[in-house]
Formats: sequence, structure tokens, C-alpha cells
Amino acid sequence: MGFLDSINDAVGLSKRDMFIELAGELKLTYFPPREDVPAYVTGTYSGRGVTIDQLNERGFFDIWHPHSRIVVGLGKSRRETHIVTKKSGFYSRKLGEVNVDNKAFSAKYRILSSNPTIAEKLITPEVASWIVKLELPFEINGSSITFHQESKFKDKTRVKHAIDALVYIANLHDRISIVY
Repeated sequence: MGFLDSINDAVGLSKRDMFIELAGELKLTYFPPREDVPAYVTGTYSGRGVTIDQLNERGFFDIWHPHSRIVVGLGKSRRETHIVTKKSGFYSRKLGEVNVDNKAFSAKYRILSSNPTIAEKLITPEVASWIVKLELPFEINGSSITFHQESKFKDKTRVKHAIDALVYIANLHDRISIVY
């Protein structure tokens, strides 16, 4: 049983995919329920000069945070939103679905983008195959989960960092392992 499964069992929360923005360093802190306050998670990340102060105010797997996306800079003036999500997870009226020529990927994930034409160039069948096999480490100390991607992925491009982060969070409850 993983860390998040044990949280779900302990607080009786429904299990849903969780997805957040990530750049540089991610830290999630879980607060168990007490008296009139339900369980909730706060999270911060650094590296792009932005902080998410409240990931989910109503429960660990309750709702999608309004900032649940990653914005990838593809040029000095262009900013695009690309989301990798589990097939049954996130829906957006503002983002178009991207076709990926990889059956293993398409069976489990889908990609939504503010510019599907560009996203199709980013998520090639080769990258999709890499995403399916992705394994990444977490560090958990007490109730904090920390992921510092720069130390692990120095050789990857910024877009690759973004994809790492997207898939990492899409797989959060499946991939987590406890490190003391």
C-alpha cells in the first residue's frame, strides 16, 4: 500500500488523479483532518517564480486546482499550455486533444494543449513511449513530498522538464514510495 493509499484509507477520501503545476522544486504538505477542518494539501514549487499556495482546499483527491496545468515557454513571447493526464481524468473546454501515434500511450494517457499543432511536434511517438516507461523518485519526510527535478534531469531540455513534471503528477498516486 502506497503513502497516498494509506492517506485515503485513513481519512476516507475518494481516489482521483491529482495534477499540479511543477517547475524546479515541488513540495506537498498533507494536513490530516481535525475537528471542523477537512484534510487538505498545500504545495509550493520554485524555479519559475510562481507559487501555488493551496493545491486543494477540500481534500487530497477532491477537485482540480484552477492552476492545474503547466505552461511551457516555446519562445520569447509565446507561452503554451500542455497537459498530460490520465485518460479518465481532466477535461478542459479551452484545450484541444492531441493525437499521439502510440497505442500504449493512448490506452493510458491523453494530451490536451492550447496549441495542438505544436504539441503534436513535442509529443512524438518516441517521447510517448518514453512517457509510458517513466519512473521518477520522490522523497517523503513525514508528511512532506519533495521532488527536485534539476538535480535529476540536468541533461534534458526545458520542454522535457515540463513533460517529466506532467507525467510525474499524472502518476503521483501510482509511483510514490516512502523514503526515510
